[in-house]
Amino acid sequence: MLYRNALLKISGEILSGDNSKTFDVDIINQLTHDIKAVLEKKIKLSIVIGGGNIIRGINYSEYNLNKNDADNMGMLSTVINGIYLKNALKNVNVKSKIFSAISIPGIVDKFNHESAINEINTGSTLILVGGTGNPYFTTDTTSVLRALELGCDVILKGTKVDGVYDKDPEYNDCL
Repeated sequence: MLYRNALLKISGEILSGDNSKTFDVDIINQLTHDIKAVLEKKIKLSIVIGGGNIIRGINYSEYNLNKNDADNMGMLSTVINGIYLKNALKNVNVKSKIFSAISIPGIVDKFNHESAINEINTGSTLILVGGTGNPYFTTDTTSVLRALELGCDVILKGTKVDGVYDKDPEYNDCL
């Protein structure tokens, strides 16, 4: 069975590759070409992007941050990644539209499922940022929520970890 409406969850960490830079241009180029290949199969694609390349698993109390503010920083990092991905997709002639769970007028549009469905039906690839707009939720949660709202057939998870965990596997022994 070939899926017609897919949601791809990309972790922010994927964007940095194996180096310590925020973005690995080779990874982004490969990702955009892979996305274009999927679209050429006439599959509608929505992408939820994380922010782990910018802020991930910080001990917020160590930085004198409260948990809400640390999570807000994480949501903003997904917006930065979404803007970068939009530009990278534009460079390979892929039309995309960014929607955010958090309102940032003049930079990205606020998510509205009717507007998002209209965009995807007119050929745009959706880039979904800002998480759920609420602290304490991961972009994995966002992926399921948006997939349901957009009527997706499948959720694909592109991350550096090999499953879904209840703790950060980069910082906790989850085996």
